[in-house]
Amino acid sequence: KCLKELMELKTKARELREECRSLRSRCDQLEERVSAMEDEMNEMKREGKFREKRIKRNEQSLQEIWDYVKRPNLRLIGVPESDGENGTKLENTLQDIIQENFPNLARQANIQIQEIQRTPQRYSSRRATPRHIIVRFTS
Repeated sequence: KCLKELMELKTKARELREECRSLRSRCDQLEERVSAMEDEMNEMKREGKFREKRIKRNEQSLQEIWDYVKRPNLRLIGVPESDGENGTKLENTLQDIIQENFPNLARQANIQIQEIQRTPQRYSSRRATPRHIIVRFTS
């Protein structure tokens, strides 16, 4: 009877050891999965921060483009060309035109020119019309 009980205890002990091994193995697998998920989560956080920085950079770039595009342009047509014409002469011509046609505007507004130039070439080589003057104002 003692021998039979001893054999049953040995069998139970073996079963418990196997169950412990199985549980230990499952715990190890779970730890690996948790670790992999933590790594994945950290990678996602890093990518999210990078994406946020890129979005801010793109928004800033877009704002700069909009600021540039919103600046009003003016095209003057039919203004005679003169020899040795440069940016200063064109600015003076523009100021004269504004003074003649809009005297109140010339006194009230602080007009700042960013760029003023003639269009690169005539629209038609057969027509003797002067090239247009393009004016870009600062905002």
